[in-house]
Amino acid sequence: MSTVLVVDDKEMMRDSVGATLRRAGFGVLTASDGRSALEAIARRRPDAVVTDLKMPGMTGLDLLAGIREIDDELPVVLMTAFGTIETAVEAMRRGAFDYITKPFEGDELIIAVKRALAHARLLRENAVLRASAPAA
Repeated sequence: MSTVLVVDDKEMMRDSVGATLRRAGFGVLTASDGRSALEAIARRRPDAVVTDLKMPGMTGLDLLAGIREIDDELPVVLMTAFGTIETAVEAMRRGAFDYITKPFEGDELIIAVKRALAHARLLRENAVLRASAPAA
């Protein structure tokens, strides 16, 4: 079972996203801010992260930068109620796997997380194949 870390400063949103992902068969960890999310990642690496963009203290983009320092391939899906094309482009440029705008349907979230996990799996398999290939 894949584990997803859900990061949002609003408890109701954290619980709702977590419940949606649990119903889809994922294990769920939660964090209420970026700092505690980074601590959770250091303790037990999740398979993907779903984080809010607008949070006090550390924004979702700041958290993304912190995650990239720890793990360059951990897939991160950003969610926000304040979606603009510029913000989405910036998030992707900084290494987010996907970007979804609130309100979103549960299926939209599940599809984004499944795609992120499949992409991460392909990256790992590719790295293993590259490492095992004979030197040219």
